[in-house]
Amino acid sequence: LHGISDAFAIRVGDWKYIPATPGGAVAGAGSGAVTTDGRFRETRFAEPLLFNLREDPAEQHNVIARHPEKAAELQRRFEQIRRRR
Repeated sequence: LHGISDAFAIRVGDWKYIPATPGGAVAGAGSGAVTTDGRFRETRFAEPLLFNLREDPAEQHNVIARHPEKAAELQRRFEQIRRRR
């Protein structure tokens, strides 16, 4: 599980799942962050994303519609980790 600001992702093997994070401003960049830096652009996703990093290392193609079972598995794992924090 890794993330920046209040957007997170989970990676398991070749798969990376990013849950939806609709609306609101980005928070938690840290006091030393230069928020005008491109790395700190708003990190909002209207819908969840799923990438196969072996086939698409640049994360250009959201394959969640083709692999709903993998997305559901990673979403469950993501939620389990978040509950432990």
